[in-house]
Order: sequence, then C-alpha cells, then structure tokens
Amino acid sequence: MMSSLGLEPPRTLVIRPSLLRCLFTAAFLPPGVLLGLLLLAIDLKLRGAFFIQPLYCYSLAILSGVFLFRWLQSVSFACYVTAQQLWIERGILWKTTQFYELYRIRDYAESRTIGDRLLGTMQLQLFTMDTKPFDLLELRNIPHSDIAMQIRERVQQSKKANKMFFIENDATR
Repeated sequence: MMSSLGLEPPRTLVIRPSLLRCLFTAAFLPPGVLLGLLLLAIDLKLRGAFFIQPLYCYSLAILSGVFLFRWLQSVSFACYVTAQQLWIERGILWKTTQFYELYRIRDYAESRTIGDRLLGTMQLQLFTMDTKPFDLLELRNIPHSDIAMQIRERVQQSKKANKMFFIENDATR
C-alpha cells in the first residue's frame, strides 16, 4: 500500500540474538563445561570408578540445568522496530513485552568486543527518555549490521511525523 507521498511505509525490522554467539556467552559456556564434567563423571562411574560420588553427579546436573535455562532466556529475546514503535519480547514460558515510542529514543551506542568481531555480532545500546531520564535498552549478541543507522532513520522520521522537538537543559553549567 502506498502513502500519499508515493512512499511505502518501512517494513518491520526484526532483531534477534545470533544463536552462534549465544553459545559463547557466559550464560552458555559454564553449562557446556558442566555438562562435559557430568558426562565424564557418568562415564567414569560406569567404568567402576569409586571416587565419583552420586552427589557430585546430581549437583552437576542441577547446575547444568540452571545455566541451560539462562541460555534459553538469552535466546528467547526478540526486538521489533516499526515506523512508530520499538518493542522487546522476552521470556521462555511466558512473554513479557516492553513498548517504546521511537521518537523517545535519544542516543545510540554500538560496541564490539573481540569475541563479537570474530563471530560477526555486536551489542547495541539505545538510550531513551521513557520511565527514567535516560532509560537504557540493550540488544546483546545481535548480528553485526547497520541496524543502528536504520533505527536512527526511523527515529528521525517518527520525530518529524509526530512534530516532536526536544529542548535539553544542561544543569551542570
């Protein structure tokens, strides 16, 4: 559908964490190590090792489950950006959704650690004027792209469409 100016409205941007990068986060590496230790302990126990106690196996299994749950939480994240809104969905068993008006986004910050550069991902931080003076939205482990510039363009269009203009007061002067 075309607008009155002959321009198509922008499609919804969908931002999800990179599954490969989530495998190398602090939320997944410990369960991977613990699962390896658990399998080693079970293997040694089956081979007749007397020094492997059942409590050791149970504690490794519980810790692996806890860390796997944390990894699932990081993977079950999605961010959607339309022409007027940005919303974030989180949750495994139940979804929590946060909505932000695009014209309230103030600043952007993109960072890439060495691990991010090797895996082609990035961290994007959006500073908004919602709920707190400068609320921070963090999008972690997302594929490296020009998504910050695409969001910036949509924010500028939203500010023009809503005839918004902000006056900043620097109280430190």
